[in-house]
Parts: sequence; structure tokens; C-alpha cells
Amino acid sequence: MYKQAFGAFVAHFSIFLAFAALATFLDEVDLGSSFVGVKIVLSGLLAFYCHRMILLGDDFGWDQVIAKRSKFGNSIRLWPFMWRLLLATTLFILSATAIFFQLRGVVESALQGPDVFVIGFLLSALIALPFYGIALALFGTVFPAASINADASLSAAFTRGKARFWITLWRLFIGFFCFSMVGVAAYVSVSVYFGYQTAADGIFYYVLSFGATLLGCFSTLLAATALSMAYQEARTPSSE
Repeated sequence: MYKQAFGAFVAHFSIFLAFAALATFLDEVDLGSSFVGVKIVLSGLLAFYCHRMILLGDDFGWDQVIAKRSKFGNSIRLWPFMWRLLLATTLFILSATAIFFQLRGVVESALQGPDVFVIGFLLSALIALPFYGIALALFGTVFPAASINADASLSAAFTRGKARFWITLWRLFIGFFCFSMVGVAAYVSVSVYFGYQTAADGIFYYVLSFGATLLGCFSTLLAATALSMAYQEARTPSSE
């Protein structure tokens, strides 16, 4: 999985550089209330193209980023993928929020300061993440299917998910989850170790944010790779 994801990352590195640069730039620009919406759309586009990279392989390139039709002649439809991703993300946030309100008293009694809410929500998200991973392993192939206009129904996804559940859950854990945790730990460590010495140096924070965003792109690609592999393997069991 890592080999396939890294190969796609290197082959389409210019696309990931562009996404990371744009996301980092948007972090520095005051867009007001529209900022969240722009970030959601950008993240959705990245996830959409990551699935297509894995499924289409060498047939995917810069021309497919702006094209209305794929090289196979069928139309490229973003909305079926986006509304499913938005729904899944909303359910995860709602689950983490519900857990946060259950743990709020414990967190506030253990911690003090303005970061209590952020730390509490991150803790709640970590608790919700395993359940989200199980749901992805069972139904997550709706995303690769939707990215190529295939059967993205829940019933079809559940059939594929049951067939590849444990291996998909393992790939999500060793891929997206572990890499994301290592990336967050590295980002916090670097920012704490160097941040105080270069607080006035805006370039340092820009470079750090750009690097973290680029790592985040690879995390997204790992998740897309795990789900796309499950989709392909469930459709071609003889290839296992």
C-alpha cells in the first residue's frame, strides 16, 4: 500500500505541491466566514483526485484535474463524491462533538487555560476515530466508486466492505491513522522546539505549515489508496 501510494505521490508531485501551496496561502489570507467552506471544497477535491490517481494510474494527469470528461469518454462528476464525503465528515464531527460534551467536565477539571476546548475536542476525535475507521472499512468503497462514476450505493459498498473488511481496516490503521499521528507529533515537536526562537520569522511558520499540509496530502492519499485497493480487490477476487 505504501509503495503504491508513494509511487502515485511522486508521479503527481506537482499536483500535491500546488494543493499544498494553495492551502497554505489560504491559511494566511483572511477570508472571513467563507474560509471553512473553501477549505472543505479544497480538501474534497484533493480526496477526489487521490482516488482517481490510484484507480486510473498512468491515465491520470494535470489534464484530468481540469477536464470535464475522462480519457475514457465518460463525464467526470464531482458532486456524487463530494456529498458523500461531506456527509461522512459531518457524521464524524457530530460523533466527536457528542463525545466531547460527555468528557467536557473531566477535561475542564484536569486542564486549565484557553486551549481546553481544542485539546478536549482533539481527544474526543481520537476516541471517535476507531469507530469511524470501522465505518470506512465497511462502507468506504463508496468513495472510489463515486470518483469514477461506478456503483456507489451503500448496499454495493457493504458487500465489498464485508469481503475486504479486516485487511482494509488494517491498511487504514497502518496507513492514514499511523502516518497522521506521526505527522501531528512531528509538527508539534518542530513548532515547539524551533518556534520560540523564530517567533518573529513568518517564513519559518509558512514553511512549517506548507510541510505539514504536504504531509496531510500524503495522509489523504494513503486513505484513498486503502479504500481504492479494497474496491479493486472486491471486484476482482481472483487477483488476490
